[in-house]
Amino acid sequence: MQRNFTQTFILNFDHYQNRFDTSQNIDFASIAYQMLTDWGETLKPDERKDTQFLFNWVVANLENNHYLLVIDSLEFILNHESNFKDEYWNKFFSYLLSANFCQSRIIITSQDLPRQLYTIGSRYPNHWHCQILKGLSEQEQLEFFNQAGLDISQYLDNLTYLKKIGAAYEGHPLALRVITGEIISEPFYGNITAYWNKYGHEVEKVEKIQQELKTNLVFKLDRYSRHLEKSVKERIEIAFKRLADNSPKAYLMLLSASVYSEPVLEIFYLNTLEHLGLDEEERFTVLNKLHDRYLIEEMIDDNHDLLLRQHNLIRSVAYDQLKKSKPGKQI
Repeated sequence: MQRNFTQTFILNFDHYQNRFDTSQNIDFASIAYQMLTDWGETLKPDERKDTQFLFNWVVANLENNHYLLVIDSLEFILNHESNFKDEYWNKFFSYLLSANFCQSRIIITSQDLPRQLYTIGSRYPNHWHCQILKGLSEQEQLEFFNQAGLDISQYLDNLTYLKKIGAAYEGHPLALRVITGEIISEPFYGNITAYWNKYGHEVEKVEKIQQELKTNLVFKLDRYSRHLEKSVKERIEIAFKRLADNSPKAYLMLLSASVYSEPVLEIFYLNTLEHLGLDEEERFTVLNKLHDRYLIEEMIDDNHDLLLRQHNLIRSVAYDQLKKSKPGKQI
C-alpha cells in the first residue's frame, strides 16, 4: 500500500509519550513540528510555537501531497472521557474530513474510539470508514486456551467457564492472555474450576454489563467499544494487584520496565532489580513470573536478538502506576 504514496509518516503515540514531558499533554504543536521536519520542511524558531501556523502548514501539505499518515495508539492523546486533550486534534480531523479535496490518506489505530472523532466521521461517510476489529472467535479462544496448557476436555465445567470468560471479553486477546496467565500461575496452577470459584463473579459482572449495552435500544457503537476497553483495562489492573500481592518483585520489575517505549534486551528487565542485591538466577526467576502470566511478550529483531516488550495497554497501566508510586519525581 505504501508504494501508492510519495511519502509515508508513521506517528506512534505510545512511543511519543516518553519523548515529551509526560506531565503535559502530547500537544498538537509538538507533533506538527515533528511531521513538518520529517517532510523536509525548515521552520524558524518563532514558527515552532505558533500552533495555528503549524496547523495551516500541516493540513496544506496533506491536502496537496500524496502522503500516507499512519497514526498508531491514538488513545494516548485522549482524556478519561475519550475526548482529545488538545482541541487542535479535534480541529485537525474536522478540517480534513470536511475538506472538498485532499490527496493524502490517514489510517488510525486506537484501543479507544474517540467520541469526537466518531461524531465528526459520521457526518462525512464518504471520507470516513470505521472498522472495529473483533476478538477471537469461540473456536479460536478454545485453541488459545489449549495451546496455553489449559485442560479444555477433561471436565465439562472447564469448557463452560472458559467459554464464559471468552464471551465476557468478546474474545479480546489481551484479556484472555492475562486471565490465562493467572490460571496457570500460583496458586491455581491450571485449575480452571478453582479459579472460577474464586473470581468467576468478576467475569459474570463484566458479561452482564456487556449484554445490557447490547440490548439497549439507544445502543451506541462508541459507548460499547469504550466499555469493552475499560473492562479489559480493569482486568489488567486486577491482575497487577494480584501480582503485587503474590510476587512484589515481579510487580516492581514490570513497572520499572514500563519506561521503555521500544522492545529491549532481556538484560534491561533484569537490571531493574539489581539494586535489591538479587543474583542473576533470582532475577531470572522473577522475570519468568512475568512470562508465565503473559505480561511481557518476546520478539526477534533484525539482528536476531531476543527482545522483550509490554503490550501498549499493559505498559500504559504499568507506567501510570509507576508514576503514582513516585509522586513529584521526573520519570
